[in-house]
Amino acid sequence: MRILYVSRHSFPNDRAYSVQIAHTCHALAKRGAEVSLYVGKMRRPSPAGCMEFFGLDLPDTLSVHEVRNPPWVRRRRKLDKNVFIARMRLICLTKFRKGPVFIYSRHEPVLASMPRKKGGPFLVFEAHELKHLAVLERARAWGRGPDDPKTQVRLNRTRNLEAHALRNVHGIACITHGLAREIARTFNPTCPVHVIPSGVSVRSPRPVNKDIDVVYCGRLNPWKGVDTLIEAMRWLPGYRLTVVGGVDDRCLDRARALAADLDVSGRIDFAGYVPYQEVWGYLDRARVAVLPTRGGEYAIADRYTSPMKLLEYMMCGVPVVASDLPAIREVLQDGVTAKLVTPNSPNALAEGMLALLKDEPLAQRIAGRAREHALHYTWESRAQKIIDLLNCAREKGSQETI
Repeated sequence: MRILYVSRHSFPNDRAYSVQIAHTCHALAKRGAEVSLYVGKMRRPSPAGCMEFFGLDLPDTLSVHEVRNPPWVRRRRKLDKNVFIARMRLICLTKFRKGPVFIYSRHEPVLASMPRKKGGPFLVFEAHELKHLAVLERARAWGRGPDDPKTQVRLNRTRNLEAHALRNVHGIACITHGLAREIARTFNPTCPVHVIPSGVSVRSPRPVNKDIDVVYCGRLNPWKGVDTLIEAMRWLPGYRLTVVGGVDDRCLDRARALAADLDVSGRIDFAGYVPYQEVWGYLDRARVAVLPTRGGEYAIADRYTSPMKLLEYMMCGVPVVASDLPAIREVLQDGVTAKLVTPNSPNALAEGMLALLKDEPLAQRIAGRAREHALHYTWESRAQKIIDLLNCAREKGSQETI
């Protein structure tokens, strides 16, 4: 099985998508697939260096290739995207001449541009959200309504591109059941649609001193709910919070300012950006980990998210307090593998954290069950689910052309 994984982003980096791509490609190669990862820019001098960034080796069946446009093209964003797509189309057609191949990508424009020919290449899209709904949410955040002319133009263009890409592909991988249902309801695709959540690396908790009361790891975007977490610290006197993350200085400064306004900054440690491999150390030291995702405002939070940090919390044996949202309930069960609390409520979040901080036996039971459950979400398991989808897509695609 030959797979061309296409990503327009630079690689590697600490963003969640980059971590997911690296581990997915590595696991697919370990499963025996011949994987070629094509990226917009390699940020390390060699493929082995790219994988080493994530603590991974470079299997013989995995290669990393840069498809970097000239500087004069990169300065023009739309031209840069179109030239990248054109070059990938040429590469895919060349590879296809040597036998059947799968083209796997998270980018709708790439898959929409690929030819759908008899016998392949077989196109598979990994969906993480509905982009046209994201357009509406972004417009609302900027104070624009759905009837705004600019919003309407972007909405129609994005929706049409999504529809064309989903009609063109042979298979769709969705990271949550909620997203799969939304795609089925909105676009009614005829190709196989499989739910394939994010993955996690297998590791054992390290026996270190638990000197962090509460930890949050991840980005500080509004929908992540860090503001709710900071406010919740007002109800946890005597306990400290460590916030790991904050690539965007504006988000980090805003979080620090909020902590100062609420007079809790003395009990919150903002670690800022931490290299990916060092995050595990913070989780090993934590007594409780929090996922305070906001609800009722963003579709990606309510129905689409499959956060890797949640699985990493679970794998490290840290008891989790999380927002009670449909996407989170696909992974966690209240009172069994986590403490689920009312979203957007600082008081409820504080009560959930306090329950685990004060009841050590309960925290250990929840953490132990969560770690056992996390073993169902390994990268190896994810790779096998992708291979199953690829085989299903090839079978269905071959039948369509008979």
